[in-house]
Amino acid sequence: MDRQIETYRQEGYQENNGLISSGFLIKNNRSKDLQELMQAWWQEIEKFSRRDQLSFNYVVWKLQKKYRALDINIWDNEFVKWEPHLTLPPAPI
Repeated sequence: MDRQIETYRQEGYQENNGLISSGFLIKNNRSKDLQELMQAWWQEIEKFSRRDQLSFNYVVWKLQKKYRALDINIWDNEFVKWEPHLTLPPAPI
């Protein structure tokens, strides 16, 4: 992550530009602009770290795109119901 952050700094990306909560996305996959953004975002995740929060706002900035974030808590809202993962017993050795 340090290399990723330093790369973004060298490119002129401003610090403290916020992070997204990307637990779920509402998007139009047919949009060419969105396809470009999603591809660039995935490339950043593969190139640097699995931390999608670090790269999303950077890619939006770099591609000069806009997005709108919902003003909700992704963990506690009326639209999404979170369920615990099924816990399996350890596999026999």
